[in-house]
Amino acid sequence: MNENNQNKLQVTSYKFRAKGFTLIEFLVVLSIIVFVVPALFGLMYSLLQQQSRIIALQEVKRQGDLVFNHMKTTIKNSATGTYGNNLAAPIAICNTSPTSSSGSSMYFLSSTGVNAYFGYSISGSNIVYEKTSAAAEPLTNSTVTVSNLVIGCTKDSDFSPALVNVSYMVTQPNNSISLNYKILIKLKRH
Repeated sequence: MNENNQNKLQVTSYKFRAKGFTLIEFLVVLSIIVFVVPALFGLMYSLLQQQSRIIALQEVKRQGDLVFNHMKTTIKNSATGTYGNNLAAPIAICNTSPTSSSGSSMYFLSSTGVNAYFGYSISGSNIVYEKTSAAAEPLTNSTVTVSNLVIGCTKDSDFSPALVNVSYMVTQPNNSISLNYKILIKLKRH
């Protein structure tokens, strides 16, 4: 009978051991969870932050490219002369050589009509397109700010066309993302 009791004791001890975890097993699992869960949350936070920056960069690029294409197309196809000052009293610039002029706004004599001018300037945080016959229309929206607009022109000789150079910076203020743009346009007629 002594042998039978000993077998029962071994079976009982085996059953007791199989029903639960040891303290070491529990601590190993707990330490893995403690390290893995924060790492996963950190990775998710980092991915969401990068996604937010990518969306902001896409918006900055879209707005900047829109202004770039508008300026390049309109100046190249419609400008016949360059003017400073303002639309009410334009002063011809870059019509003699050699000359150079730059500022935060410039106006152009339009090929669409007599005394028809158009131009670009900054109003608030937007670049606006101005025409003599219409109200100024913003080329950017409120999700970005535009700064450092410089429009200039140069003319090297009487026989060369005027070159208009434009530079500006488009920024998304919430994410501090900025892109610089530079355009060089040769006027067809001047």
